[in-house]
Amino acid sequence: MLNRMIAAGAFVAAGLVPAAANATVLYDNIGLPSAGVDAASQNYPLLDSFSTGSQAVTVAGASLLVDAVNPGDGGLFLVGLVGDNSGSPSPVPLAFGAVLDSALSATLGVVDASFNAPVTLAPNTRYWFGIDLPPGGASSVQWSYSSNDAGVGVAGEFWFNTQLGVRPNSEGPFQAQLTGVVPEPSTWAMLLIGFAGLGFAAYRRPIGKAATASVRA
Repeated sequence: MLNRMIAAGAFVAAGLVPAAANATVLYDNIGLPSAGVDAASQNYPLLDSFSTGSQAVTVAGASLLVDAVNPGDGGLFLVGLVGDNSGSPSPVPLAFGAVLDSALSATLGVVDASFNAPVTLAPNTRYWFGIDLPPGGASSVQWSYSSNDAGVGVAGEFWFNTQLGVRPNSEGPFQAQLTGVVPEPSTWAMLLIGFAGLGFAAYRRPIGKAATASVRA
């Protein structure tokens, strides 16, 4: 019976988590007009910063406004997420995903890139995301940038390329959309109550058996 209760509780918990997870936009200027493109082959890595809010958030990928000079070149590039190192992007990746140039076109379009694994980010913390090339790899991908820092989570942040270093987003941020998932506090409370109930049932049942055995003896 206890095994059935635990299985039922796990099933309920699995159903509650996705339903009660709230999507939050961390960075979004993907719909603004493009002011130009930055070629990864010349200036990689290309990165833009963003900051989390008051809660931890889980990120599983990013959408970028990009094109390729030659989509049929057989190249690929990485879309990654890194931490902040005293106002500059850290060289250590937290998550990344690979995108083939053949997934792009010669005109700007949105490409969705999933990370190799979802990563949970700390609250009130700056991170960087963007494009890099694998060691020895090549790609003709170009990332679009806007003419201003309008958009969600864009103002007050920074962009980076190897040639110019760290620059404020007011000078032309890269165009992308980055969203995360924040579980509702009420969901965690419900899950904790449910698991506490299961734990109490597991604790009570052996005591009852022990008492019965003692009486029969």
